[in-house]
Amino acid sequence: GTESINAASALVLLASSLRELGEYPKAEEVDLRAINLCQKTVGTNDPRMAEALDDLGLVHAYRGDLEGAESLIRQALTLRQGFPGDNRVALQESFNNLGMVLRDRGNLTEAAVVDRNALAIDRELHPEGTVDEAAVWNNLANVLQDQGDFAGAQHAYHESLLILTRLVPGDQTHLGLVRSHLSAVTRRRAATTGDRSLFREALKLNPSDPFTADALAYTLADPTLT
Repeated sequence: GTESINAASALVLLASSLRELGEYPKAEEVDLRAINLCQKTVGTNDPRMAEALDDLGLVHAYRGDLEGAESLIRQALTLRQGFPGDNRVALQESFNNLGMVLRDRGNLTEAAVVDRNALAIDRELHPEGTVDEAAVWNNLANVLQDQGDFAGAQHAYHESLLILTRLVPGDQTHLGLVRSHLSAVTRRRAATTGDRSLFREALKLNPSDPFTADALAYTLADPTLT
């Protein structure tokens, strides 16, 4: 009944809070209670079950069990893809979580696809952009950089920086971190092409980076580079 549904949702919310506090064994115990309650009351094909599976997957990921995490999050994603109605918020959550786990497992090709699925949903729901979308752009940038696609990673970090600059202009710590990542990948792209303009762009993003300054000085001394 309604009380059981509310109880399952409350258990998942509690588990999520415990997970964020680093109380992973307790969070796992509460998520399993939510799953057991769903099985006894509303069945396995229910949004509350998907919520519990997704959260339990994150708990496994944070405890280092990436294989278990992937399996649980995929179960949650499969359930959510089958629910009727507008389920995009939940789907975006599962795509985002799965993308992070896949990257950590080294499955970069699928991670990039999953991250783009999450971005597509976020842009449908929030054309103006969100902080969550910026985080997914960061995730995608990390994946592309690991694949050696420095141009793609540069674009993804730039998209993240644009969103954050517009939405949280006062968060200099977060903005500085993204600028640093963007500068580093721009420098790596410059190193593979010898393009001085990219070195200058990287240095403008992070003027205190001695590696970029040294690299730019080296290219300026080399007449064969432009």
